[in-house]
Formats: sequence, C-alpha cells, structure tokens
Amino acid sequence: GIVALKGYRDLANDHEKAKILRDRLANGGVKIAEVSKPTNMVYFEVEDALDVVLLAERCKQRGVLFNPTPKKIRLVTHRDVSFEDVEKAAKVILEELRK
Repeated sequence: GIVALKGYRDLANDHEKAKILRDRLANGGVKIAEVSKPTNMVYFEVEDALDVVLLAERCKQRGVLFNPTPKKIRLVTHRDVSFEDVEKAAKVILEELRK
C-alpha cells in the first residue's frame, strides 16, 4: 500500500522473487496467469477437482501460507519473504499439487 507508493526500495526484489516463483511453478507444470506488468503477485489456476482449501491447509502445515479462492490461487512476495522462502514455497506447492 502506502509504503510502496512512498518509495519502497525493495519493490524490485519483490518483483524478482515473484518472477522466480512464477518460473519455478510454470516449469513444474502449473498454469500461471499472465500479468501485463511486473508485480509481486503470482496467480495460478487449479483443476476443478482440486480442493483448494485442502491444498492451502497442507501447504500451511509445511510453512507456506496463502488464502485460497475458487479455481485460482494468489501468492504474494514482500520484504518479509526471502529468496529462500520463494524456493521453498515453489517446492512445497509443486509437491502438494502432485499428491
């Protein structure tokens, strides 16, 4: 919000972390929603049969947090999310999607 508008210096890092997360998930076969501009958010679609609430709960148990919505997942990177966290999130999400 207001922090980003007032010259948040790490915004480029947040965008880079989101790009890494997008790339890792896409390389793992996840259908990523395209965005027109760099952002710190990653959106991906899920299959109709997938229980997104269960996916979110299993990921949460492994330290990866997100709020599920029907058919789409939104992931957000920010200054409290490290590059290592991004790698872990991608790994956990991909593993849980394969279960």
